[in-house]
Formats: sequence, structure tokens, C-alpha cells
Amino acid sequence: QSLDEVSKSDLGRKIKEGVEEAAKTAKQSAESVTRGGEKLGRTAAFKAISQGVETVKKEIDESVLGQTGPYRRPERLRKRTEYSGERIKEQRVFEANEEAMGMVLHKDSKWYQQWKDFKDNNVVFNRFFEMKMKYDESDNAFIRASRAVTDRVTDLLGGLFSKTEMSEVLTEILKVDPSFDKDRFLKQCERDIIPNVLEALISGELDILKDWCYEATYSQLAHPIQQAKALGLQFHSRILDIDNIDVS
Repeated sequence: QSLDEVSKSDLGRKIKEGVEEAAKTAKQSAESVTRGGEKLGRTAAFKAISQGVETVKKEIDESVLGQTGPYRRPERLRKRTEYSGERIKEQRVFEANEEAMGMVLHKDSKWYQQWKDFKDNNVVFNRFFEMKMKYDESDNAFIRASRAVTDRVTDLLGGLFSKTEMSEVLTEILKVDPSFDKDRFLKQCERDIIPNVLEALISGELDILKDWCYEATYSQLAHPIQQAKALGLQFHSRILDIDNIDVS
């Protein structure tokens, strides 16, 4: 009913006419693009470009999606120490940068003083944090539900002016190994580390599992396997896929 009333008004009529005109123009444009596309599609140059685009798309898909095809078990499960051995051969020695690790912002620095003045004296800034405090302390049911979402986002992204735990850990890693790359590490986890650990776990290869895990973790994972072996039971498990790997 409301829509009918709006369409009868002068403004409604103009909007309706404008929409109809836009639809007609779009239809004509689509028809001309289709005709032009048919002509273009027949040219040799366009076919060559299309093949090039397909090749690039395939390369992008493979780099984004990682390994193509379904998950495959490693041909041979390896120990962590084998990889460490390869690293030692490369003679890559990392030394912690003691000077960088010990650096703190001096309280008399110009930047520190400007930031302190801004926090203490800026009206908008103080008003914002006053509102934030009310939001955090509210008993309203709707706000409590909203807070569950914002707390989760804050956990992931950090507070407005605070570091996240992730950023602090990555900073420490980069001080020791400047070449560390999180995305490359994730790929290594997905294609190498996780398959070796999981396959060793489900196939009961405890020597490989022990090499990868800390003692407490190994004891927890190995206990049910040892119990099953003592009872003469066998595992028949299979890993279907490993994807969406994330670092936390």
C-alpha cells in the first residue's frame, strides 16, 4: 500500500520513469555489447589473449588454492629432525639482535610527549573512551550480545591502540629470523608439517610422532594408540583433506 501511494506522487512518478528509462538504456547497452563481443570473439588476437588469461588464472588459482587436486598422503613420513638436518647443512645461523630486543620508548621522547598531551587534552578522544567505558559496563541485553561480537573482533585485531598477541609474537620471531614469512609458514604447515603429524598419529607410528611433539603432547596422543595396540586393535583411519589453515 505504501509503495502504491508513493508511485502516485510526483516524486514517485519521476523515480519510476527514471528507473524504466535506465532499464531500457541498460538493455540497449547489453545488446550492443553482446554484438560487439561476438565480433571480438572471432578475432585471432582475442583468442590469443583469452588463452593467456586462462594460463594466468590457472597459475593464480594454484597459488591461492595451494596444492591442486585432493589431499595426498606423503610418500614417506619424515621426522622433524630430518628437516632440521637440512637446515644445518645450509648453515643458516640466526643471532638475536640484543639491541633491538632491549629497546623501549624513552618517556622523554618528543613523540611520547605529544601522544600523552593528545590523550590527556583531546575532547573527542576522551569522549570516545567515555562512551567505550559505558558500552563495556552496560547491563543492557542487546549491548551484551553486541559486546560478544566486538570482543571477538578485538581478540583478533587488537584494541584501538594496542598490539595483538599475534603481532607481538611475529615481531619476536622476525628479530631472530628476518626472512620469516607467515604465509609461507602456513603453506609449509598445510603441505608438510600437519600431514606428517596427523598421518603418524592415525597410523600409530609413534617414533615419528614423538620426534614432532613435546613430551606432554606426545604422552597424551600416544596413550590411546598404546592402549589399542596392547588390546590387539588396529586403526583404520584416513585423512580426507587439510585446508583453511590459520595461525593462532
